[in-house]
Amino acid sequence: MEQIIKHFTPAMAAFAVGVLLIGILVAILSSNGVVAEQMNKIITGFFEAASAQLPA
Repeated sequence: MEQIIKHFTPAMAAFAVGVLLIGILVAILSSNGVVAEQMNKIITGFFEAASAQLPA
């Protein structure tokens, strides 16, 4: 049993870290996340500035 624990502990730790990183990325990139909000502001600002440049 001790050998099994020693053998699989690094793999379980790597799996746990991977799951946590995926969870963090999903939280950041969700529709209400910080990154999504900033990208929305950038795109909206670009199109508003482009619309202002068009002749009336």
